[in-house]
Amino acid sequence: SDGFNIGLGLESQLNENHYVGLNGRVIFNTVDDTLNSFTDIFTVQPPELNEILFSQSLVDGNSNNLLINGFHLWTLENDSSITSNLSYGVFDSEKSTLQPNTYFEADGSTVLTTDDTQFDSDTQINLWSLKVDYEKNWDKVSLSTGFKYAQVKTENIFNFFNANNQTLVFDPNQSNAFDYTENVTSFYTNLNFKLSEKWTINTGLRIENTDSRGKLFSEVDVDNNDVSRNYTDFFPNVGLSYDNQENHSFNLSLGRRITRP
Repeated sequence: SDGFNIGLGLESQLNENHYVGLNGRVIFNTVDDTLNSFTDIFTVQPPELNEILFSQSLVDGNSNNLLINGFHLWTLENDSSITSNLSYGVFDSEKSTLQPNTYFEADGSTVLTTDDTQFDSDTQINLWSLKVDYEKNWDKVSLSTGFKYAQVKTENIFNFFNANNQTLVFDPNQSNAFDYTENVTSFYTNLNFKLSEKWTINTGLRIENTDSRGKLFSEVDVDNNDVSRNYTDFFPNVGLSYDNQENHSFNLSLGRRITRP
């Protein structure tokens, strides 16, 4: 397996209130794997060696990963700021796996039968997101709010072949393709109240709408081969913290969370 990782970052202060930046990363990977496996097969009664299976897994593939992110920071005079982020990413993977299987008699040299297969699994993922955040600070209160839109599109292909006699025969019953698109729009806000030098309350709410569609393309009739969903979720949170400013701090929080890739 060989991998190449290239990264670049640029940042500039345009003037007293405006900062811009651009960073990106490209990752190239190639893989060439060989796995050899021997399996002894015995009869049950009496337990005698009956066959030997020699199987291989020969994997040849490559993947490319690109991610670019740009940001703009605008600092305002009244202890506030606006930050904007625009990101774009691409992941492209191609992998072919050959799996030859040869059954020998107990002597390990006489071939009984062969069963060779190959499958190609390709994946392409495109994603981009836009995020804008506003922050404002007062004497004992701080506010952060914003929105984010993210779209992910994936195309996945799985082609299965019978590879006996060194001839690839496509098997449509074990092959399919799957496309998936997901759009997530979220709005969020968070308030932090400093009650005293030691006590702080934090509260927030995130509203998230998800619009998705998954489509399966297959010669085999299956249920739910085209599924669309559209739903809205709410993620509230509240927290109480105590800090004695010396050597102890305590936090109590309650919230609903979600983790996305």
